[in-house]
Parts: sequence; structure tokens; C-alpha cells
Amino acid sequence: MRRRTALRVVASASIGLPTAGCLGGEQGSPDRTLTTTTDCPPKDAPAPTCGGDFERVGAYTEGDVRLGTGAGFELTAEPATVALGDCLTVRLTNRSEEEQMTGIEEKYSIQRRTPDGWRSVLFAASAAYEDLGINHPPGTGFVWRRRLSQSGLSVEGDRHAACEPLRAGTYRFLYWGVGDEFDALCVEFEVTE
Repeated sequence: MRRRTALRVVASASIGLPTAGCLGGEQGSPDRTLTTTTDCPPKDAPAPTCGGDFERVGAYTEGDVRLGTGAGFELTAEPATVALGDCLTVRLTNRSEEEQMTGIEEKYSIQRRTPDGWRSVLFAASAAYEDLGINHPPGTGFVWRRRLSQSGLSVEGDRHAACEPLRAGTYRFLYWGVGDEFDALCVEFEVTE
């Protein structure tokens, strides 16, 4: 809790500083939405070659995961059922009437439900994430567009890669950059053949 309070102070003090990355509004949206992913990755992209330094992305939670809403944010996925190879859009939106803070956009995982629980389908070469705070005025947030394929989840410039082929099943998008009283928000979706 102290770390998150400290992050708020640091982030508030650095609002006027330039940040790395490409932040732009979503086209055609009445709400201003911060995003670095404006288009779904192409279908014909090659699958990644994951080296020995890639590890499965952990959930970075102690298990307190909220479905859909929490801490003034809403996490949605469209469509709720998507075929392998098609595009999924996930939105994290500040639904409160005040500016809210999250962590960086990369604090997410895509997990598949297995008989042993949720298992990430994403891998990364580094388990370290920057502890930066991102402020979101009301009605804004992040948008992730991902093609549900091994190559589509391995976006150039993104730290994540899908090192194994995807299969049909129940999945969830998990974002652990919000909330003081819980660990993460998630939204579930179905993937079909």
C-alpha cells in the first residue's frame, strides 16, 4: 500500500515530463482513450522464435482478482466469443468522475483456463516491469487490440510473445496495474476454432 501511495506522488510530480511511447486517441471514439495499439496485427505475420531466456508471464497477483470492474475502472473484451486468428479488443476505462492512476500498459497477461487453474499463454524475456503511474481522466484508459494467434499475440515492440500455439477454450485478459484493495482486474472471453 505504501508503494502505491509513493507511486502516486512520483507520478503526480512528473505529469509534465515527456514520456516514451506513442500515445494517441482511438479513432472515432467520443471518449479520449490512451493507447499504443491502434490496429490488430496482420494475419500473415510469422510466429515468434522464443529463445531460452523467455519465461511464462506470471500473474503478479496473490489471487484477489476482480471480474470486470474495480477501483473506478471497467475492463471489457469485444467480442465475447472470438475465433482463433480473429481480432479481440480489450478496453480498460476510467468510469469514475475523477482522474485515476494505473501502472503501465504492459502489466497484463492473457491466460487460458486449464484443469489446474489459469495459465498464461504469454512469455517475456524479462520479468521486470517499470513502476510508473499513468493518470487517466474520466472516460479514458488503455485499449489493446490483439489477434488471437501465436503471431498475433507477439506484437513487435511489445514485451510479450506467445511461444506456443493457441487452442480453443476459455481465456481471460488480466491487468494488474489497478487497485489498492485488490490485485488485478480481468475479463473472460471464449476462443473457438
